[in-house]
Amino acid sequence: MSLSRSREKSSVTNSASSHGPVNVTDPGISTAPTLTQEIISTIQAIPNIQTTLGELSEYLRVIKELTQGIKNIKNDLWEEDGFDFRISHIAEQQEVDSGNIQVLKQENKMLKEDIDMLKSVVINLDRTVRKQQSEITDLKIPGSRNTFANIHRNGPKNPGRPRTITGRLEKFTDKEKVLQAQKDKRNSEGSGSTEQSNTPFYITPHRPVEVAENRKKLQEISNRYWKENVKTRFVGDKLVFPNGNTYKEKVLKPKPENILLVDQAEKEALQQIQMSTLETSTEGNDFKIAASTTATFNQVRNFYKKVVMDSNYSNADHNILVYRFTDKNGLIHEGYNDDGEHGAGRRLLKDLQYLHVTDMTCIISRFFGKYLGYRRFQIMENLAADIVLAHRGETLG
Repeated sequence: MSLSRSREKSSVTNSASSHGPVNVTDPGISTAPTLTQEIISTIQAIPNIQTTLGELSEYLRVIKELTQGIKNIKNDLWEEDGFDFRISHIAEQQEVDSGNIQVLKQENKMLKEDIDMLKSVVINLDRTVRKQQSEITDLKIPGSRNTFANIHRNGPKNPGRPRTITGRLEKFTDKEKVLQAQKDKRNSEGSGSTEQSNTPFYITPHRPVEVAENRKKLQEISNRYWKENVKTRFVGDKLVFPNGNTYKEKVLKPKPENILLVDQAEKEALQQIQMSTLETSTEGNDFKIAASTTATFNQVRNFYKKVVMDSNYSNADHNILVYRFTDKNGLIHEGYNDDGEHGAGRRLLKDLQYLHVTDMTCIISRFFGKYLGYRRFQIMENLAADIVLAHRGETLG
């Protein structure tokens, strides 16, 4: 018996030793509690897993929405009809609008210049009409065989002194008839006597100031031609050359219709002309002077046109022109236009001659105030001397 137990023990021992150490347990008793706990733990974790999955799903949905939002923003920014396109379009439109505004401003400026120019033309025309109206007849001679355009008394009434009457005949030829009739009457009443009759009136030919000043001007021009051995002569109120041609002014004041017909290209060209300016005021009289460098008659004309088109000068009662320049052959050309301020141009030209001024044109504009008499000439001469110095200083720089 001991041998069998011994073998059984040996058998068990060998079996154990051949497989290594083994913990032998009973599955029905020792493993059941562990599996149950794991299952229970897993079941208990399912809600947490579901919550986590739900949260992840929400995160994914938000991310998806954000992704779509970003995509939409990109589309809004860079697509054909997006913000970038719209902003570019707005910028382009703004540039177009800015350009249109500049065009409108320029057109408005041009329109204002045209209106100012039109105003000046109207004012000058109105001044001319008023001047003509001031010469309306205030006394007519009934029964006269000669027709007078207008007649007016000269000066205030002064008892004890004769008062002259000036009449302008409609026909120039009637003047000689009137003068001859006076001569015949005196001779007839004084016949048989060495003395003429004491006729209680006398008639003498009278030249308007404009005609008298024009005659003085032409006489000065004639004297210069005679110095050059050109034998000019007077025919009426015209200066005639030996070949029969009539002297004509080289520079005339621009007419209103010529000013109104100036196109934009000519306006821009006139605006490029450089000039120096000065002004002064005395007893309500405003005097302005503008000067520019000129070396040809065309340059003188253009400068004259520029000034009379300028609203700062165009409304003046007088725009007096005086010019003097030397041509390419060394000949001096000079002249003036009183523009109704009789005697002013001749005086100013003498000042330019005294100052040895050449290649220069001056225009003095006078706006009426109180009566100045001959003082106005001194004011103009002082302005002319000052502008010559200022312009020379500007030219010599």
